[in-house]
Amino acid sequence: MMPYLPKNGFTLIELIVVIAIMSIIAALAVASYKAYVIIARNASALAQLNMVKNAQAVLVEEIQCYGVSAFGATLSNPPGGSGIGTILGGPLTSATAKTSGAMITGQNSQNIISAVPITVGSGIILRADTDGGNNSSCLIVVKHLNGDTVYGNDSDTVGVNYWVRNPAWVGQGVAAVVPGAFPAGLQIPSCTNKNDFQNAPGGGIPTANWTYKQ
Repeated sequence: MMPYLPKNGFTLIELIVVIAIMSIIAALAVASYKAYVIIARNASALAQLNMVKNAQAVLVEEIQCYGVSAFGATLSNPPGGSGIGTILGGPLTSATAKTSGAMITGQNSQNIISAVPITVGSGIILRADTDGGNNSSCLIVVKHLNGDTVYGNDSDTVGVNYWVRNPAWVGQGVAAVVPGAFPAGLQIPSCTNKNDFQNAPGGGIPTANWTYKQ
């Protein structure tokens, strides 16, 4: 009688099962990583939105009006502005007294012009608009190129932001250029002296309208 010899290695079926399990784990890991990246990009867009809100607040403190997004002028000679701003695609450096760069710039009813410098982060796409009359209201819209969510703020609704999301917007838009471009299908309301985002269509999926976010 031959002595019992322990089995070495794996059978073909065992190898197939192990490979299948590893493939499932790898697929789940990749999906989780992609979701994490999108969340991180969305968070950077929201942080940029808050930074532009702060810049608008500084401008209001200086000349009692809001301004638009602009690039290519210095703080010593800002253009001022009202209406629809320039879409800024980051990365962009902020303007200084002697160096042209990104800014929020406005002109009040006494024709006084001022500007506040802003830095636009890498991959960020943003625009700041005013009502185009006395510049007493502003809209800010921000997206990250590789995010799926666009964030908006209306100065007429203190402490409230809005968002609209579409999975197709990941990687959509144009950054790193002036003027940049938002993804196709995004709908941005006109700036007026009211809550312009409330119930406004945004082009999102599955929620089409701009949605309240505290």
